Amino acid sequence: MADSLSDDDVLEAVARHTGRPGQGAQIRREGADITPVPMLGLTIDRSTETRTTKPVRRGGRPDLSYLPEYEGDLRDCPVDPPTDPGRSKTVEFVLRGSVRTAPCICVGGRILCKRCLTRGTLRCETGVALNLPEPPPPLRVRRMTALGGAWERVTLTEAGAPLPDGLDPSHLKAVESALAPRRDEVSRRAEFRLLRPAQVVLRDDQDHVFYVFPGRNGPEVCSVWSRRRILRAVGVAAATAVLLVLGLALLG
Repeated sequence: MADSLSDDDVLEAVARHTGRPGQGAQIRREGADITPVPMLGLTIDRSTETRTTKPVRRGGRPDLSYLPEYEGDLRDCPVDPPTDPGRSKTVEFVLRGSVRTAPCICVGGRILCKRCLTRGTLRCETGVALNLPEPPPPLRVRRMTALGGAWERVTLTEAGAPLPDGLDPSHLKAVESALAPRRDEVSRRAEFRLLRPAQVVLRDDQDHVFYVFPGRNGPEVCSVWSRRRILRAVGVAAATAVLLVLGLALLG
């Protein structure tokens, strides 16, 4: 299960951060609102299989002996899924008895490909990413947790595998939707990153919001301005701008 800090751990970390080490209990008596803010990162790589048949022309007299042959329906040919779902894999078969000699239709020694628009490559999208909660914590908090957070990492490779024990109930619906099997899916790799910070608001400090999260060497704290502080700063800046405009008008 992802590391989770107790309320005592959270308040003591805030006490140290605000220069009051050992006074976590005093902060509790003065009043502190603690709200869990579980964070989740989920990346899913899927391999989806598509089987098609089409006539192929190859110049010269190519050696096709390395290609496996099949008979009947192509869907009945066994193919192992890629060992890495994040990388595409192409397997070619030859229908037995279908190889024959045909006139060349190339132009200037080349055959233009409409699918790749002559680039020689095709895009392959295999991954999706999910980050919660929504809306996310402030950018500064996300940066600090990304660099110093003790994230729990869990990898699932099968559809229907049990979800991580530390997954917060508020994330279940989004995660289950993201993990739903896709049509023609043959393999997957779902990588979870779990962290359980707590948001703390002190009743005697309405200008800051503290985020406490498990770090590699113990609890870490990131403080940001509260909405009240931001609005007050914006108001002061607007008032200063108005005074400056009036001053310029008077000087003019």
